[in-house]
Amino acid sequence: MKKFFYLLLVFLLASFTVLYWTIWKLKLRTVDGRTAAQWIGYANEASKTVTYTATGTTTLNGKTAKFELNQSKNGKYQMDVTGDNGKQCKMGCDGKKAWFIIGDKHSVVDMMPAQDISGMNALIINNTTIAERPGIIVLVKNNNISKRITIDREYGVILSMITTRGKEISKMEITKINYKDVRLGNNKNMPTVVRSATADEIHHLLGRDALHPGWLPNGMKLRGEHLDWCDCCHSNQRNMVVTSYSDGISAVTLFQMSGTHHCAMASGCHMAPSNQALIETRMIGKTTIVAVTDIDKKSFTKMLDSLR
Repeated sequence: MKKFFYLLLVFLLASFTVLYWTIWKLKLRTVDGRTAAQWIGYANEASKTVTYTATGTTTLNGKTAKFELNQSKNGKYQMDVTGDNGKQCKMGCDGKKAWFIIGDKHSVVDMMPAQDISGMNALIINNTTIAERPGIIVLVKNNNISKRITIDREYGVILSMITTRGKEISKMEITKINYKDVRLGNNKNMPTVVRSATADEIHHLLGRDALHPGWLPNGMKLRGEHLDWCDCCHSNQRNMVVTSYSDGISAVTLFQMSGTHHCAMASGCHMAPSNQALIETRMIGKTTIVAVTDIDKKSFTKMLDSLR
């Protein structure tokens, strides 16, 4: 019996050694002279410099939509999205402001610089072909969230991205891409409904400063603070304060309103998350907080407990 357990221990140690060696080799693996982290950096740079038109599909919570994308330089893009139910929305960015249109609703928000995820746990997995383009598959992990990203080997454009947390949450894949010069002007006629919030505007809406957590999960940082609208039938307030936190993969969003509100996060709400998200409502003083996230529940609760 002792011999059996000794052999089992040797086997387990050998297995862990092989696993560690394999992971270590994957981390050091290069393709075309780039490590996994450098491929992520290459993709970030391509989003600012490479121009193209593309069509593809995106899936969230089992619902699929088709999109047409025009990507210009300096982060400018325009995208038309059509759901499997025929409903349409438009979104884009003029390099400074991101916007979207759903029906008669127009939202605009100041752009924040993309968060660098090149330093996270990233591995080169394999080579593949998507939309007749040779690609490199890079797996990026952070806690219980992972992103499987396929990057065009020549241009650095992200051809597909699958986000999972135990099971698939969302998927984006380009089905056809044409690299060519694309020029997009500023969307001068877009009404600014959502925008960065000033301290005076926040205090006017809430009667106090916005609430912020005293504790954040490792790598999580404040990404922005802006005003947004809410048409929920349970709310008598159109405007609210939105604070967003992210570590580059996972995100936490706090919707803050003055007084007591009962947010239904119902179907049709322009901010309604998928059923993969955690949602919690708290009343702190005279401020209602509706928090939405895809991080683990323990960290989410600890973060909300530290709101001040």
